Amino acid sequence: MDDKHNRQGGGDRRHFIAWIDLPTPEQIRAMGLPPSYNYGFVGAMGRLMVAHPKIGPHFTRLFQQIMFGPGALNRQEREMVAMVTARAQNCFY
Repeated sequence: MDDKHNRQGGGDRRHFIAWIDLPTPEQIRAMGLPPSYNYGFVGAMGRLMVAHPKIGPHFTRLFQQIMFGPGALNRQEREMVAMVTARAQNCFY
């Protein structure tokens, strides 16, 4: 299978792009980190943020401080900045 076939949606994409094994919700709960958002499940972005065991917990705490800590922007403004930034990078989370 060639790269052209992969770009068209066929084949095992792990051969052509980076692959990250995401921790399970149970593994995340075992880390003892409070969830950033309570959807009733652990979202993919949350799983991605803690995928690296050395930097994930630190990144999660940084994210929580940026989004929920004291600052000049209110919660809605922070969410808007996050959404616009993600959209500008074609990140659909």
